[in-house]
Amino acid sequence: MVGPQTPIAVIGDAKHFILEMQVDEYDILKIKKGLPVVVTFDSYRDQVFEAKISKINPIMNERSKTFLVEAEFVKQPETLYPNINFEASIVITTKSNALLIPRAYLYKDSIAIKSNGDSVKVKTGLKDYQKIEILSGINATDELIKP
Repeated sequence: MVGPQTPIAVIGDAKHFILEMQVDEYDILKIKKGLPVVVTFDSYRDQVFEAKISKINPIMNERSKTFLVEAEFVKQPETLYPNINFEASIVITTKSNALLIPRAYLYKDSIAIKSNGDSVKVKTGLKDYQKIEILSGINATDELIKP
């Protein structure tokens, strides 16, 4: 016995998964079809998988203020299950030879403390939740302490 609004089957290809991501309205203009996506799963510890943006749905979800963006794997994990949780980072820009430090080593995202105790104001560039690019103020040979 099945009630209304109750799914009784899921139809799809078990060898081909699509990643569905919610992108905030402030970031959606940066997203383009074909951009690379870096994907991690709790079930695949210490492994990173690559995907590419395949579709950007143009209608915003008014409740969450997000857009649905789809990505397809470049090389899919061996085993996946529907509705599994993942974390994805869409790569918008890349830089070579950048000086990166953990964000935890900066006070208020702008002051670094050298190992001798001196505080130095630094100019920062690109950042994510864990690391931040240093444009000036310190160099690769400076030792830092965590504030």
